[in-house]
Amino acid sequence: MVGAFFRGALLAFIAVSANAAPVGTSTQDSARYDPVAAGDGQFMSIIVDKANLRAAPRQDSLIQWVYVRSGLPVLVTEQYDNWRKVIDPEGVSGWMRADLLAERRTVLVLERTRTMFDRPRADANPEYLVEAGNVGTVRLCQEAWCRVTIGSATGWILRTHLWGTFDGEDFDQ
Repeated sequence: MVGAFFRGALLAFIAVSANAAPVGTSTQDSARYDPVAAGDGQFMSIIVDKANLRAAPRQDSLIQWVYVRSGLPVLVTEQYDNWRKVIDPEGVSGWMRADLLAERRTVLVLERTRTMFDRPRADANPEYLVEAGNVGTVRLCQEAWCRVTIGSATGWILRTHLWGTFDGEDFDQ
């Protein structure tokens, strides 16, 4: 099952296989409110190697999930004191301490191996192939494209192949 595979990759910091499916593809998900599609919230990234996702905004609340992947993008949808309610790329939601998050923008490569191009155009020169599940830093998005750095590779990837930006969101950090 995709959910179990993806969560296993988060816990083990394993390179993700090309068999991963897009986030939120079930018919049940399509009927629910989708804050990413709506452009609600703020994307941030986990800045520690171990971060607990809790059921409620309290230190003694049940730990729902443990992330061991620094740099993973999450969507912050609510704030309470020094806690942030986040949604991960798989759609899992819970509370995380604010000091575990940074405004540094990162993205997750979705679904399968993707091509990085030298320019933001489909007819540009392909420069790198990037496996699904890789996390990269994004500093610039223009229209359908984002300029991403993953490891030592930098190039342009279609925004629809990434999780961590809103559709139509243009920015330059």
